[in-house]
Amino acid sequence: MIETLDSEKTILKYYRKMSRDTIKYFGSFWRCFRIDRLTRSFLFRKGWKDNSGKGDLPPDFVNYRHKIMMEIMKIDDCVGELNGKHIMNSFEITNTQVKSQLGKDYKNRLNGVLCFIPDTSNTEQFNYYGYFKNFEKVLMSHGRKIADYRKNHPKCSQTIFLINDESNNYVQVTKKSDIERVNSGNNKSLVWYPHHWFLDNRFLKVIKQCGADFVIWIGYYKLLIANGKKVRQPRICIFDVNNFNGKGFIYNDELMVPVHNEELPK
Repeated sequence: MIETLDSEKTILKYYRKMSRDTIKYFGSFWRCFRIDRLTRSFLFRKGWKDNSGKGDLPPDFVNYRHKIMMEIMKIDDCVGELNGKHIMNSFEITNTQVKSQLGKDYKNRLNGVLCFIPDTSNTEQFNYYGYFKNFEKVLMSHGRKIADYRKNHPKCSQTIFLINDESNNYVQVTKKSDIERVNSGNNKSLVWYPHHWFLDNRFLKVIKQCGADFVIWIGYYKLLIANGKKVRQPRICIFDVNNFNGKGFIYNDELMVPVHNEELPK
């Protein structure tokens, strides 16, 4: 049966499989390292109770032995709604396309994981503004539920937010006319700056305000390539929320443009 990244336990499963070489800590090293080991190491997996079923009291996973709980959430860069109409995100589009080709029981006819490629074709529907607003809305709405999580599980004194980020890669160009060049594929001699999502000042402020003790941010599709070489950046970031300064780079949202994981010029 197919697994999808709509499932909290599948997101956790694939997070645990990701390489340690792609992890970066923000805040106290040892506090972040503890969260890394608690959530990823096979030595601690039996201590986590899957609490993501419909009849379970949130959050999604609880670990009574270590007095910690974890809520898993997904974000992307789809604006969600445009001119009063719902905009399907990339995952919804992929599900619809596969279902139309293989039928309603497609999950039983495929093996493995149903992945998708974030959509860069319509910057009105998928854009940096949608990315940030989605991030802010999802984290802050879950943050308002932390008091309820603690009532549901009084033995757990700390909370982790695990974010599965399914957005596009972004770059910042130097002038607005370059946005059309990127969209048309005319990238020759283009000057651009990679969007280090984990150092974006707007996003870091939200993390500081969300109310969780730790945030694990997975850049699931954040693999940017320039001239055949990977742009060095982590794909898993663990934030010790109360012990990092929350300051990063300020990007110009009017010059941000989504790009595929394809070759870009330096």
